[in-house]
Amino acid sequence: MPNHPLSSRILQVAAGFLLAVVAVASTVLVEIRSQAIARSDEQIERAVAAAEIEFNRAVLNVDMKLASLPGLILGDTSDADALGPVLAGLQERQLLISDLAVLDADGRVVGTALRATRLTGPALPHGFIESIRRRPSATVVLSDPIVSRATGERSLIIGRAVSLPGLPSAVAVAEVPLDLLLPTSAATVMGVPGLSLSVERSDGRVLATQPADDRAMTVRREMPTLRPLSGQPVTSRAEDGINERVATRPTLYDGVYVVARRDLGDVFADWRQQAVWIGAVATFFVLLIVAAAAAARAQVARLARARQETAASAELLEQALDAMGDAFLLCDVDDRVLRWNARYEEIFPWLQPVLRPGVTYRELALAAAKKRFGPDATQEAVAWAKARVEERRQVADGRVVQQALHSGVIVSIVERRMPDGGIVSVYHDMSAKERQLAQAKAEAEAANEAKSQFVANMSHEIRTPLNAVLGLNELLLQGRLDESQRRYAELMRTSGQLLLSLINDVLDLSRIEAGLFEVHEEPFVPRQVAQEVLAVLADRAESQRLMLTLEDHTPPETRLLGDALRLRQVLFNLVGNALKFTEHGRVSVRLAILRGGSDSPGCMLRVAVEDTGVGIEPELLPRLFERFVQADGSATRRHGGSGLGLAITREVVTRLGGHIEVQSVLGAGSTFTVTLPCSFAAAQTSSTVQAMAAAPGSTAPLRVLVAEDNTVNQVLIQALMHHLGHEVEVVGNGRDAVDRLASGGFDLVLMDMQMPEVDGCEATRWIRRLPEEAANVPIIAMTANARPEDRQTCLDAGMDEHVAKPIDFSALQAAMAAAIERRRLLRSKVVQDPVAAR
Repeated sequence: MPNHPLSSRILQVAAGFLLAVVAVASTVLVEIRSQAIARSDEQIERAVAAAEIEFNRAVLNVDMKLASLPGLILGDTSDADALGPVLAGLQERQLLISDLAVLDADGRVVGTALRATRLTGPALPHGFIESIRRRPSATVVLSDPIVSRATGERSLIIGRAVSLPGLPSAVAVAEVPLDLLLPTSAATVMGVPGLSLSVERSDGRVLATQPADDRAMTVRREMPTLRPLSGQPVTSRAEDGINERVATRPTLYDGVYVVARRDLGDVFADWRQQAVWIGAVATFFVLLIVAAAAAARAQVARLARARQETAASAELLEQALDAMGDAFLLCDVDDRVLRWNARYEEIFPWLQPVLRPGVTYRELALAAAKKRFGPDATQEAVAWAKARVEERRQVADGRVVQQALHSGVIVSIVERRMPDGGIVSVYHDMSAKERQLAQAKAEAEAANEAKSQFVANMSHEIRTPLNAVLGLNELLLQGRLDESQRRYAELMRTSGQLLLSLINDVLDLSRIEAGLFEVHEEPFVPRQVAQEVLAVLADRAESQRLMLTLEDHTPPETRLLGDALRLRQVLFNLVGNALKFTEHGRVSVRLAILRGGSDSPGCMLRVAVEDTGVGIEPELLPRLFERFVQADGSATRRHGGSGLGLAITREVVTRLGGHIEVQSVLGAGSTFTVTLPCSFAAAQTSSTVQAMAAAPGSTAPLRVLVAEDNTVNQVLIQALMHHLGHEVEVVGNGRDAVDRLASGGFDLVLMDMQMPEVDGCEATRWIRRLPEEAANVPIIAMTANARPEDRQTCLDAGMDEHVAKPIDFSALQAAMAAAIERRRLLRSKVVQDPVAAR
């Protein structure tokens, strides 16, 4: 909607921001440029001041040495051989001076410090002696730069008139290398790019430079007197046309100045780099503002459309609410009325005078109470209204209550709390029959829930010690055992697993009744499954002096796809039942495969269990597979048993899509035949073996926190974690787990569900509300609560995986690897898209 008033306003604001960005960028650039000049000027001022002091000190030192010559020469100065050693000694004691010489009034050399210059003397510029003699007083004179005859260095001649014995009008000169006139200034120059120092005369003649610049020695520069002599830098144009900052200070010697120069290009070098960055940032903000303005205009258009759609939806909602047969009331988090329908006013007509948006539920309750108790029963009305409000504050999600109104209508009230804390209430007008049916249903559901909870609790209590038995036995198998010890331990493991399958039978009955029975298909070898069952029952058959045999008519190493655990349950029940009712003879198990068509991958696995036992009377066969029923009462007392084995077997076989039948002759024995649908599994290839070898179970060493209240299971899980190479810390309840995890440092948490003080699910919810690092730790439920709904409860609480007790080591390792990977992917998603990750 381009013509929307907000669109124009957005453009105006965007233009204002753009101007502000340009103004700020320009101001910052100007400020940084001024700071760059100020910093450079400060460096130049310090450099020229230091150079002035250095030059004055050097020249004054040489001048004092020249002025002290009359006091050092006592003999006749006309003797060059006697004068030379005196000058040489003085030159050696003075590091600034490379040569000393004494000349007569005509400029002839009387004596020098260096033997190399005694005949020629130092290289004096033309007219230098005359300039000294023209001075009205004995003052020092500086020459133009020369090249030393002794050392080949560029030097400066410093001379003055002296009166010596025998030479009343003599001239003493000292040759000083240019590098020694500004010795420490070199360090200053090296530290400031583009900075140079020079000593110049008032006529623009350059006497010395730092760093050395031979070209500058040959040109004349702008006279220093044309610039301020205070040392304050000014902008000047050099002879090559380049602008520079120049500072000039006079020395103690008339017409000699120290000058510091710095190219403006070097002054602004850092500023240019900063200007590039500032320009880039300003450009980024300009683009950002433009993009934000475009996005805002698009959002305005979307909001306008959304308002229209919202208005249409609100109208549709009003129509839907008015069409409801039940009364509807919606309140916000502060329990203020937001919306209701016409049916609500019909059921509660006495609330119409006070019913309006924004009225509190307390006012509605008070109005209802006055209608119920009468206008004079103020105290009872207030108490009833207060109780109703308090009851509503503690509403649980999905709570259903029944209320008899004073009008005689009985309403069923369903109240649900919304994510924002508001409450949705639905009022259903119930008849007496509906109320009775609802009560009967609630009682039946409560009874069923009580039974399921009892079964779950019994399963939990049995699984907890069984977990220790199987777990410690598995650790034994991981150690070094001889052949017989390993056989015994393996039999213990198989027996424990079959005991676990019996526990699962009881749970299976509960799941079947609730419609929660599950089938897990996996590749298995029928012969191997049968051998495992017979190995467990072999000792029992031997103790009864019965033959226990296996007749395998399946092709060698046949692999089928089906539920091997359920098949193991069926075999255990049938073979165990046959041994129980056979006193002499044998029990045989026969395996066979009935193939389908030539193009069909399916087949039927037939398992027959034959015994030479007591047999079954024909009239009892119809009731044989009923729950809690055996052949007769005497058999129950003689042989024992729960009467669940065959009933569970039939339920399991039926759920697997198969069928079971029995043939029996009284006194001769019985044959139970089970036929199960299966399919042929692919052969186990080398890649499959490699994949199995690479299955999760080799995670890197971790620091694991275990929350477990059972002491034996604590010992077991500690031993298991240490065996896998992990560091482990154990706490006995959920509260301690939260406290330890809050301090950080753990890679994984193994959490039991049922613990004192704080259970595992509640502790997990607390952990997920901790700071980010601790809240994202992988959590695996390690519990004897093995039902599918228990697993879902753990996942809903925020856990990543669920491992049922007794613990299968490979399953635990796989769960650890999966949980760690899941949390890693979740953290990666949060970094890439924090909004989407929420």
